Amino acid sequence: MLTKSIYLLLKAGGYRSEVVSSNLQNAFPHLTHSQIKDLQNHFYQYFSRLLREIYLMLYGNLTRLDILSLSRLYNVDDILSFLRQGRSVFLMVPHYGNWELGGWSLALEQPYRVIAVYKPLSNERFDKKIYKTRSRWGTLPVPMESIVKYVIKYRNEPAVFVFIADQNPTHLEACFWTEFMGKPVPVFWGPEKLAHKFNIPVFWAHAQPISDSYQEVFFSPIATEPTKTKEGFITASFMNRLENLIKTIPPYWLWSHRRWKHSNKFDSKIHKFVKV
Repeated sequence: MLTKSIYLLLKAGGYRSEVVSSNLQNAFPHLTHSQIKDLQNHFYQYFSRLLREIYLMLYGNLTRLDILSLSRLYNVDDILSFLRQGRSVFLMVPHYGNWELGGWSLALEQPYRVIAVYKPLSNERFDKKIYKTRSRWGTLPVPMESIVKYVIKYRNEPAVFVFIADQNPTHLEACFWTEFMGKPVPVFWGPEKLAHKFNIPVFWAHAQPISDSYQEVFFSPIATEPTKTKEGFITASFMNRLENLIKTIPPYWLWSHRRWKHSNKFDSKIHKFVKV
């Protein structure tokens, strides 16, 4: 009932409808207007569910059992094998499915510290609420500007560092660019830079909604020996996997953020372009 109410409010208010429509047209230029509208509606249906789940995470009384039934982990053994050897790992995660709930289930289902790298919100009151919510089940939220200190701190105490890696970077002059859904985009390359510097294995993780009642979280390696990869490989591989995932099942990605807003600023003479 709550999901349907949220959906009706989003549609009635036209929440970012122009952004969502523009993004879908950028990503799927071969689709008709009717097909784009259909995808847009499917996105808003899932987005309504996502908002309901996040509301329950913020203000509800979800139990450990609730969380583990809502979000189930798969393919986590490869990550645990490194942690058991005393090595930390990086997870590069997209805004796909309920990434926040996936982080909770990860913190609950294994004994190692989960460190969630985040960008503080401008609204200080809401930022504190988000921080408290993310910390509830043992996750340690760390501001992006402090992450190097924590990577050094946990070099001898294995931890899982979680990066939401499909967001727009802040400084365009100091980032990689790659092709994403047919257009050049600047990419967040902090995880790759740190992985090379400290030789930390990098994994992909995404939350895949399976039904209206639960999702499954999948893990797979991107670079278990990052120092042996060429510059840009880790970042471009992540974006390539995300593109393939979106093309397979589009509605579960966060279409309401402006991922292609910098595409027209790409200049091959000054920007570093990478691909897999």
